[in-house]
Amino acid sequence: MAFVNYQEFFVEFLASEGVIKKERVDLVKGEARGLIDLALANPLSKEE
Repeated sequence: MAFVNYQEFFVEFLASEGVIKKERVDLVKGEARGLIDLALANPLSKEE
């Protein structure tokens, strides 16, 4: 959960600095959550 919070903070920071448009914040957060969920659902094995 800490990693998700960090990602959301970072996206908000990028928007506040004008790196991404504020209206795109929700889209970017949603994509980041989806990637994190996917990674957690199917973690790499030691061999991978």
